[in-house]
Amino acid sequence: MTPQSQFLVLARVTPDRERGLRELLETMNSKPSIADPANAVLPFGQFQRLHFARLAVLDDPTLGDIEAHGVPRPHLPVYLALIGSCDGPADHCIADLTQRAGTGLRRLFMHCDDFDAEGDLLAWMQAHQRPLAANYINWVGRTVRQVKEESALRRALAARVPRVPLVSVAQAQQLRRS
Repeated sequence: MTPQSQFLVLARVTPDRERGLRELLETMNSKPSIADPANAVLPFGQFQRLHFARLAVLDDPTLGDIEAHGVPRPHLPVYLALIGSCDGPADHCIADLTQRAGTGLRRLFMHCDDFDAEGDLLAWMQAHQRPLAANYINWVGRTVRQVKEESALRRALAARVPRVPLVSVAQAQQLRRS
């Protein structure tokens, strides 16, 4: 059974670069909030061991609410998170991401504090890894390849099975015999 692992790379966004980051993230979508797996920045669909990945800007849009209670609004930082789940060790997946999508990752992380676009991207990402507090695994032990193959098999079988409501047990038995 291939073990699955998760990763979280978290970096503080430089305040005057947040808008540019959000604009870049929007170019990665096929429609609002839906990443294009073949986008030019970080083509998630090209990574055969990647079950799930997400880029998210973490901020708190409710900070102004606190002012209603007479408390000054805190100035909290905004973060960029790269979260993923993959087959095998997370370190191998991150290394693969940096090797094959390094240019796009540099374009993303250049909006973050202490990022050196000419520096060692892998070392920087490893230094910004954080433990996950919670994660989700749909099918423990199934590789990305197995999930895709099973999905293709289901589609092929579904195309051959009639999708009509059954009106009786006799009709179900007749379909089973045929």
